[in-house]
Amino acid sequence: MNPRPALALGLSLLFSLALVDCSSADTHESPEECEEIASLCHPAAELDEDAADCHNQAHEDELSICLEIQEDCLALCGALVGYGGAGGAGGAGGAGGAHD
Repeated sequence: MNPRPALALGLSLLFSLALVDCSSADTHESPEECEEIASLCHPAAELDEDAADCHNQAHEDELSICLEIQEDCLALCGALVGYGGAGGAGGAGGAGGAHD
C-alpha cells in the first residue's frame, strides 16, 4: 500500500486544524501568502526558533513581509514537519510494452 495518499490527507487535516487553532477573534482577511506560512509554520514553531519567527511574522498579515519571507519560511517549515522536501526517488515506471 502506498502511504503517500494517507500522508497527504493527514497533513492536510493537520494544517487545517492549525489554521483554525491560530485564527483570531477578528474577522479581517489575511493575505493568502500569510495564511499559507502561518498554517505550515504553526506545528514547526514548536521545533525551531526561526520557524516560530516565520509563524509570528505571518500572523502580522502584512503582504509585503509575507512575500519577502515566503520562500525561505515555507522551505524551512516544510522540512521541519516533513511536508514537501526533496521528494522520493520515484518509481521506475512501467515496462512500456514489448520492445523490439
